[in-house]
Amino acid sequence: MITHFQLRETKGKDYFRKAWHFQFLIEGQWLSGIYHQDGTIDWNGEGYSGAHEQELTREIHRLMSYHVFR
Repeated sequence: MITHFQLRETKGKDYFRKAWHFQFLIEGQWLSGIYHQDGTIDWNGEGYSGAHEQELTREIHRLMSYHVFR
């Protein structure tokens, strides 16, 4: 379960594309990454190595659609 989800806008792959830096806590581990306007995620560090990696990616997309694209 994701807790302490934090989000801030940052520069994207080029000047005209938006991106958002996010970080959160899951199972006692802080994870962070960059969410790009096209829906791709660049993880900082190793990313999440748990058994539910696809579910986590879907949850990030859901949170981004709620916080940014409403």
